[in-house]
Amino acid sequence: MPTGLSEDNMVLPDKSLPPGILPTEIRKLVESQREVKNLMANPDLSTDQRMQYHIRQMALKLTANSMYGCLGFSNSRFFAKNLAALITHKGREILTNTKDIVQRMNYEVIYGDTDSLMINTNIVDFDQVSLIGSKIKQEINKLYKQVELDVDGVFKYLLLLKKKKYAAVILTRGKNGELRTEVEYKGLDVVRRDWSRLASETGKFILGEILGEQSSDDRVAGILAHLRKLREDLEGGKVPLSLLVITKQLTKNPSLYNDVNTQPHVQVALRYNKESGGHLRAGDTVPYVICDDGSGKAATQRAYHVEELKNSTELKVDVNYYLAQQIHPVVSRICEPIEELDAFQIADCLGIDSSNFKKTKQSDEFGGENITKPEIKFRNVDKFVFKCYSCKTENCVEGPLHNNVPVLEKCANPQCKVRPADYVGYVQNQLITAINSYIDKYYLYEMYCEDPMCTNETTAMPLNFAGRFPVCTSCHSSVLLKKYTENDLYSQITYLYHIFDLSKLARKPLLDYQVDKAYQDVRGTVQKRLEHCAYSTVDLSGMFSVFSQIKVEGGVEEGDDFPEEEEDLEDLD
Repeated sequence: MPTGLSEDNMVLPDKSLPPGILPTEIRKLVESQREVKNLMANPDLSTDQRMQYHIRQMALKLTANSMYGCLGFSNSRFFAKNLAALITHKGREILTNTKDIVQRMNYEVIYGDTDSLMINTNIVDFDQVSLIGSKIKQEINKLYKQVELDVDGVFKYLLLLKKKKYAAVILTRGKNGELRTEVEYKGLDVVRRDWSRLASETGKFILGEILGEQSSDDRVAGILAHLRKLREDLEGGKVPLSLLVITKQLTKNPSLYNDVNTQPHVQVALRYNKESGGHLRAGDTVPYVICDDGSGKAATQRAYHVEELKNSTELKVDVNYYLAQQIHPVVSRICEPIEELDAFQIADCLGIDSSNFKKTKQSDEFGGENITKPEIKFRNVDKFVFKCYSCKTENCVEGPLHNNVPVLEKCANPQCKVRPADYVGYVQNQLITAINSYIDKYYLYEMYCEDPMCTNETTAMPLNFAGRFPVCTSCHSSVLLKKYTENDLYSQITYLYHIFDLSKLARKPLLDYQVDKAYQDVRGTVQKRLEHCAYSTVDLSGMFSVFSQIKVEGGVEEGDDFPEEEEDLEDLD
């Protein structure tokens, strides 16, 4: 089969030939998984039995999926790159076609993954939703003989954080007809093994609050109260040691690692084997706790085995590490979609340094940001400060008036008799210097990783992009965001105009000619810079120029349908 995949150049086996080894074995695995999933549908199963069946069906699924990896891995015995490419090509094609069919049925596809779609029915009745799922299933399965679509679950609530990362409340019908709920986590930190149980359980509590029935205010209050209590318990030594243990598996013998200083579990294994007569080796899981040992070293070099901590009188748990590096990243990622909560508030609540986290925009009661209020619009800008030409006192300008006195009429130093209006050119020069510094800051193009756990900051533009955003070159899983955006720059310059604008005052003070002209001159200085800023300009002719190129022939008769706009399915692998 040629490398370039298209319907025209594919050379496929004749359909009359019997199935080969690969499809035969894959079918066996898929059918076995389906049988186990049918066993899981029994409402009388105990929790342990259900878990055993779940593990079994997941093992079958992973075994079937691993065949794709064998085909695409160059050192595999069954390496067939073109066949692996064909699998992804056909998978995307089927999923895209399925998405189009669902949309033609007037349902909204909110997420697409490798082999599944999430559909918003806008209906809250379980039976109706189940019928819709069956209807969609029948429509899709008419088109394919070797592929079968099935309804995997009905979600009551869904928190979709990123691709392959979500939490959902799944509804099922019990034996007696009652609706039962079950929470499912996919790809989130709470199910990863490289976090402490404390971080995992905190994350699950936060998810429970978000996916609960309470109001938005009660939800936020409950989350913040839990975090404060957690901080108090950690600082008071009330958290069980078992919740603080972090575990990580050794992929090879400890002595074979080169980068020991950045691998806490390797350091612990080496020390434990040497000093305690342990025999930790490849495949073993190392339990450790990050401690404050007074050395001042990085947290990655202050890991100790649980037994070492128990037997030492000098070691103590590093509370700040668990608050800042375990709890905060997990909670911040989960709470990212919540407008009322941000990483800054969470850090402040946990008592850790919040200066590295930005405050998110607050919304008004109608769900949008009230940008007409100066205290909202300019809450993140820098204040303008100019030095008095005479006494060198710093005058901080937060508005046209200070204590009901025009800022250009009186110096902040009560002993100084020289008015700022008398040296307005000096003020203008300082204003221009400030504006230039903000422009320089914008063009420096500093970027930071959106992941709180990744500390990558750079001014170099990466080559890989995810949509409109560059991919972080450090963690390779998140995107880079600008530290100082176009909006930040425009808001800053607009603020400098606002603080010298007397027209917005409810009552304009009486000013002599020189002071009034000084205000006009300063505003004019800022206005010139704003006129050169294209951020606030919308080119309507450019936006609507496409319509001038459309030639309508024959008009549109009543009852005619407009062609549907073609969209790409987002988040498809």
